[in-house]
Amino acid sequence: MNTLEALAGSILCRYIEDEDVRQIHATGKVAQISAGQPLFTEGDEGGSLYVILTGTVDILKASTGGAARKLATLHPGDLIGEISLVDASPRSASAVTASDCTLFEFSRRDLMGIIRSHPGIAAKVLWAMLETVSLRLRDMNDLTLRWNLNGGRDLPSKADL
Repeated sequence: MNTLEALAGSILCRYIEDEDVRQIHATGKVAQISAGQPLFTEGDEGGSLYVILTGTVDILKASTGGAARKLATLHPGDLIGEISLVDASPRSASAVTASDCTLFEFSRRDLMGIIRSHPGIAAKVLWAMLETVSLRLRDMNDLTLRWNLNGGRDLPSKADL
């Protein structure tokens, strides 16, 4: 599968026609990253999202003791960094490649260009991003409930379940 086909099958492009996926593909950039490499570190300046085309990426969050705890492992088609793309806030967690990866990077500048030149495509991209954020918020609500029911004690991460 080539990078265009992988992008077309991703969450980001779930509502976009094939010819419009080509426009998105031409706007962003594709990168090959070796296993064990950080994409970004918690607290880094944001402004781009990544689509995993091949490979897996671990999402890590520093705990109060400073040790990193794995929150999730993301797979081909998943988005990383969608929050900082929208609000340009610092990265809320770290992302490290768990295997060799091919990633598609889509920056805030890329998104603004699509909004200006292709507002219909932009609306579909933003809708897909909103769905991703919504699903993650629901997961967080479930985790918070489980934590409260567990008396505030640490719970195993979803990756450990």
